[in-house]
Formats: sequence, C-alpha cells, structure tokens
Amino acid sequence: MELESSDIGHIITERLLKKNAPGVTTLRQLFEQVSQSVQHATRLQDVSVLRLPEFSQDRFVDLYPFLPQHFALMLRLLSRLATKHGGLGLRSALKLTQDMLLDKTSGTAVADAAPGRLITLTDFYRVLTLEISRSLPYLATAVDKAASCLGPVRWKPKRRRR
Repeated sequence: MELESSDIGHIITERLLKKNAPGVTTLRQLFEQVSQSVQHATRLQDVSVLRLPEFSQDRFVDLYPFLPQHFALMLRLLSRLATKHGGLGLRSALKLTQDMLLDKTSGTAVADAAPGRLITLTDFYRVLTLEISRSLPYLATAVDKAASCLGPVRWKPKRRRR
C-alpha cells in the first residue's frame, strides 16, 4: 500500500495526536498565551528550499506537541536519510512520531508531559541518532564534538520584567 505525504499527516493527526475535548480547550488557551512568542522563536530565515505551513490555532491544536513546520522538516529529513541509507520512507514518519511522543530519555515522555512541552529538534536528533550516524556520519561527529565542547545545553526562556 502506497501512502502519500498528505495521508501521513491525516493519519498522524487523527490517530496519534487526537485530543479529547478538555485537551482541545486547554491547547486553545495555551495558543492564545504563547502563539506570538512561538512564531517568533521558530521562524526560519534564509531558507528558500522549505515552505513552512500555516501557523494557526487549529493547526497548533491538531499537531501539538509538534509545530506545523516539524512535519515539513521530518519528511525532508526522512527523505534525505532514505536516499543515503535506504529503508526510511513515509511510513517511518508514523514510527518517528510515535517514538518522539513516547521517548523517556530526557525524563518524562512528551505524551505524558504537562501542556506547554513542545517537540524540539533535539528530540528529532535523539530519536534518529542511529540513522543519522549511519547515513550522515559527519553530522553526528559535528554534534558530538559540539556537545563535548559545550556540555549539555538547556534552554531556559527569559522571564519578562513587569
């Protein structure tokens, strides 16, 4: 059975990321609080090869804890890894989504975290470390080198003064 990328998005939102009514209400309120700062913090500049999907309240709720651009990046990354290593395709997007939701390497699984915990590129890298190491060894080496020089980096948002 062949799956199109649009099918993958529908399956992921309807099967893996479906929320109950209280969850939808909570996420709509969260969007109102953080939408401007999230859009600003995740804006990609000087990237002509990647068209970002819309960032609306409905898309935020449907895709949470992912952002709309995560799926565009995920499909490009899986495509790139598939050309280098083989065996990774659109179905891998389903497995990757599930793995990122359930990964407990950094503590609590994202699926069990309190509202506000978004998937990050660090999550992508952590879950795909083996595939990236095999397909793009220079990238894994660079990340390892940066980690050894910088140590673990934990991003903390600056608090606004009132």
